[in-house]
Formats: sequence, structure tokens, C-alpha cells
Amino acid sequence: MKETKKYILIVDDDLDILVFCEKILSNIGAVVLKATNTEDALSKVLEYAPHMVFLDINLENEAGFALLDALKEREILKHLKVYMISSEKSKESILLSKKYGVQGYLIKPLSNNTLINTVRKYSKEKALPELTAMDEYKEAKVFVPGEIIKFNEISFVIRSKVKFMTKEKIEIESNFFNEMNVKKGHIKIYQKSRDINPGIYDTVMQMIGLPESILQLIRKRQKRRV
Repeated sequence: MKETKKYILIVDDDLDILVFCEKILSNIGAVVLKATNTEDALSKVLEYAPHMVFLDINLENEAGFALLDALKEREILKHLKVYMISSEKSKESILLSKKYGVQGYLIKPLSNNTLINTVRKYSKEKALPELTAMDEYKEAKVFVPGEIIKFNEISFVIRSKVKFMTKEKIEIESNFFNEMNVKKGHIKIYQKSRDINPGIYDTVMQMIGLPESILQLIRKRQKRRV
């Protein structure tokens, strides 16, 4: 059986920190995802469902806590292992981090041992979220020939010749979704399509409100895919 990749997301506006973490964590077999702002970080959480997140508190022009708010709103935060990283040692920041329910608070500069030991301590497989449907989004019906090129319990990426806009609910007819028993109304577009080649676009779709039984089927399918 093919081993499932372990994704770790690093969110920091300091490029040196991103390079340092990627170098250390890739050496122990992790796939390192990087983001410099909360919008990009949220996109990567939905696309890759990372096993761990290291989040800087003070990002450029925004606070890292904004990402926690976005994850909490989508009922994802409670399923993620999040560590705050900061040069701040203020009691206020530490207490606020604890209030969000994160796993820990690491003080910069990070050492090799601190980073590695933290990952190894919490590297067990995590449960992924059961998301709540949001009825306020505008519905859109389209017929789009496309290919699912990546998927996990939270989301999937579809490659097609149609460019989608964000926050539209869609219906997808697919043998894969029929097999997984994913019903209509459980899929919405998370963000605008990304250009891949002229006339070809990749779009991240979010699956919402799936029961645990279907999530388990997707996990099994994910483990045996090539």
C-alpha cells in the first residue's frame, strides 16, 4: 500500500523562516507547504488538508489569528494540529493562542531539534473535519467536462475548460462521487479558477456537510489511489 504523504503548512512572511523549515522538515519525509499570508494559507488548508500547521502570529499587515478565525468559522480548526510561532513572549498572545485551542506556542528563533521533535510528537494521523453546509451561497448549474486531479476529505481540484467564480454551489455528475455516495448540494467552489494552460483551468472545490461514513470511504480511496 502506498504511504500517505504527510503535509505540513508553514505560514510566515519571513522567507528565511520558510526556507529553513522546508529544509529541516523535508529531510524527515514531510511535504512542506508554504504561505506568506492568511488567504494563501486557507487555500492550502482546503486543498491539501495538512497534518500540521505552524502559524506566525505577526504576518505582514495582518495577524495570524485571522487564519484561526477563518478555520474556526468553517469548523476545520478543531481538527487541525496548529502551533503558533512568534518572537513575542507576551502573556496576552500566549493566552489568546490557548483560547483558540492550538497545540502549542513556539518562540523564535526555532531550533532544528524543536521543530523536528514537535513534528514527531504529533505526527499521528488526524481526523479531518465534517463541514457544515452554507445555504447563503448563490447556486449555479453548469455542465462541464473535466477531470478530478486531486482530492482529500475536505476538497478536490477539477481541471476543465471552464473558468469558475468563487462561492458558487455546483452539482457534479461523476462515477467517483456516485461511488462515494456524495449527494447534490455538498460541493461549492472555494476560489476562482487558476490558469494552467491557455483555455485550461484548475479549480478548488470544497465539499461541505459530509457525514463521517462518507469521509471514511474517501480516506480509503485516497490511500489506495496511485
